[in-house]
Amino acid sequence: MPINTFADDEDGEALLQRQIAMLRLCGGLSLLFYGALSLAIIWRTSLHFLYSSNGAKKAFHVTLLISTLLLLPHAIEWIWFPTPQAWMVMYVCRLYSLLLFSICKSYLAVCWAGVVSAGQQLARHRVTNFVTGLNILLILWGLVIPILLFKFSDNTRGRNRFMRSTLRYAMTYSGFVVVFTYCVLLGYQGFRLRRRLLLARGAVPTESLTRSLNQLILAISIFLVSDVVRMLALLLNESEAAMPIVVYLILYSVIPHIFPTICMLYLMRRLTGRSGSEVNVVQLKVNRSKGSMSKYMTEHDSDGSTGSDGASRETVVIRVQGGKLQAQRHCIDLQVKSEQEYFEYS
Repeated sequence: MPINTFADDEDGEALLQRQIAMLRLCGGLSLLFYGALSLAIIWRTSLHFLYSSNGAKKAFHVTLLISTLLLLPHAIEWIWFPTPQAWMVMYVCRLYSLLLFSICKSYLAVCWAGVVSAGQQLARHRVTNFVTGLNILLILWGLVIPILLFKFSDNTRGRNRFMRSTLRYAMTYSGFVVVFTYCVLLGYQGFRLRRRLLLARGAVPTESLTRSLNQLILAISIFLVSDVVRMLALLLNESEAAMPIVVYLILYSVIPHIFPTICMLYLMRRLTGRSGSEVNVVQLKVNRSKGSMSKYMTEHDSDGSTGSDGASRETVVIRVQGGKLQAQRHCIDLQVKSEQEYFEYS
């Protein structure tokens, strides 16, 4: 009997060491991926601050950076503290990382909706208000969760109680709903933008339109596949399916966070501070059109007279109509340019 006991102890110790080694491997991979991604976000964020991009884009990059940094403590814990007693702080960090990441995706959805509803302020405000309300509910949910966790002790016994509690299941499936909701939101706005770009066929060069559509379809695919993979991993974990922790880490965290983050950094790489020259070009075009219209309307006849009053009135009406057509063409050009704002870069 003692021999069997010693054998069981040795087997249990060997299993524990294998689990610790696997956790450290996962921690090392997470630290490598998220560390490199954090450095990339810091670099892009510093550029947006350096070139004075608009405040929304700065806030987007800061939020995305915090969302990624909140994943690092868990990786550090797996490497150096694989058998911790405390659990609550790490759980809240992962939760807030998901919330902030969802808010970043909602900002991209608002940007796409703004391009789709160019010139339609009511439609744009409707989408913005809907997304704002959704984010407010998400933030309130994030504020309530830590309060609900206080009834559990921050040790191994409290963690075991929490894992068996109804609250844990409610939080898990509410997180599933959050991922699904923002997935649908971003996918819907993405396909609306695709339809808008297809309607612009003929108004923009074919090469530019094709490149924009390819980038858009790739971005939508990355976001949708990443969210589906995260939800699939969550469901498999809840069903207690046999799955190595490395596979779960890749499906639940690495793919759904790293690839969409790289995609968002690419889509938001345009430094709006550098677009001051572009704004000046647009203003110059407007001034030129105004100047040409003014010159045309004050043009004299060959004999030096301005013609009769009736003829001059008719000429003024015709020229004003021509000026309106030029202004309409200019507005159309600006609208087409806005449709390519997030996909066409010099």
